[in-house]
Amino acid sequence: MATRERQGTVVVGLGRSGIGAARLLRALGEPVCLAESRSGDALAEQAAALEAEGIPVKLGLPLDADRFDALTPPPATVVVSPGIRFDHPALEALRARGVAVQGELVCGGEIDSGHINSTYTGTFRQTDGTLRRYIFQLINRNVFKDPFVVMHNVERVTRHINDKVLRVKKDLGGQTLNLYPARSGDAWIEDAAGGVWRCYNFIEGCVTYDIVENTRQAYQAARAFGSFQDLVSDLDPTTLRDTIPDFHNTPKRFQRL
Repeated sequence: MATRERQGTVVVGLGRSGIGAARLLRALGEPVCLAESRSGDALAEQAAALEAEGIPVKLGLPLDADRFDALTPPPATVVVSPGIRFDHPALEALRARGVAVQGELVCGGEIDSGHINSTYTGTFRQTDGTLRRYIFQLINRNVFKDPFVVMHNVERVTRHINDKVLRVKKDLGGQTLNLYPARSGDAWIEDAAGGVWRCYNFIEGCVTYDIVENTRQAYQAARAFGSFQDLVSDLDPTTLRDTIPDFHNTPKRFQRL
């Protein structure tokens, strides 16, 4: 019997995290489907809204390897929430069939470099047993009075750069900055104290310096800045918003000297 080719991703669970993951994958151009074991009128209404966004939803579909393989096409990747055990029998069966199963906080801590925002790293165990690191950052509201404007710009710039890199290289290679959405689907969350947080991928193999130590570091910093300028050179500036009034107003800065 011929083996059907596996394609796309199934996200398990019609909760906020599952919807956020599905929307992110959809935005990145990945064929994605949401699977939910429950059913009902409220879920059907939610499913219809998601399908209007181009995200198919399968209600009444339990986490079962055979049922997932019966989908058309069968998935190449399954994304589950951290609440599902990584050694769940269905996930073990899917892994044995060559399906990539992608969810538990192992450790975390503060990154004490930088001088504006508060930055932390978190290491999570994925459901295949591997570890992945993320960056969590609290935006400094004393500097950025409107952090939501900041996030508008960050979303716009990172999306523009990633789209360009994907068109040229067909692979981000883990070397471009990506925002991970919250359960709400937004690229940020606001905590009970009014703090605004964002989450990025941790770019492995990189070293940062607060103070330049030699000419090679200065050269590499200039080269990176030039590459960034090149990537955003065709970005429409009217789509961005002012985060700090007159921050780039050179005449005013000279007047303050």
